[in-house]
Amino acid sequence: MHAVSIRLRHVALEGSDRVRARVLNGAGFWPRRLGKLAVPTKFCVVGAINALVDFGTLNLLSWSWPAADAVQLALYNTLALVLANANSYLFNTLWTFKEQTRHEGPRQRATFVAQAVLNVGVNNGLFWLTAGLLADTALSVAVAQNMAKAISTVAASTLSFLLMRYVVFGSRRGTQRSVEGAHVTSTGEEWIRGPWKPLPDVGRTG
Repeated sequence: MHAVSIRLRHVALEGSDRVRARVLNGAGFWPRRLGKLAVPTKFCVVGAINALVDFGTLNLLSWSWPAADAVQLALYNTLALVLANANSYLFNTLWTFKEQTRHEGPRQRATFVAQAVLNVGVNNGLFWLTAGLLADTALSVAVAQNMAKAISTVAASTLSFLLMRYVVFGSRRGTQRSVEGAHVTSTGEEWIRGPWKPLPDVGRTG
């Protein structure tokens, strides 16, 4: 009877720990879900700042020295994109992807530069194509250029976000997920999110 009593007490304690683990993990459900929106939200804010730099530079150059041909317009757009990408690197490394940034290695800088070059190429290509199509409409030159710029920027920025999130700043995500997957109960035990199985506790005797 004494052994049965000890076993029942042990089962009750395990059940209590399981309930506590569910409560603690459940309490963190919404913060975890909202936390997943933090990076896209920050990227959108940085993107808006980049757009101001990008559009502002292009319009300033076009207003100061009106483009005589498509090549000159492409040069203006390239300069605007270079400044916007420099701004993007600054804000995304110091803020958006701060937790995933590796300051010690050159790989991150190299992949960001490759991403920026691709961004400039895609943006310039779409800008040139769209501006040519809109040139045959009744829109003014300034309106047509800004519409073409907006279309090319949205497409290039979407590509940049995917590359920066999963390639440039993405190598530590696996490590972060493994850390985020473990939760500690009030008794000090670690429980893995999902099947609610406790990790082995060598210090507990049965």
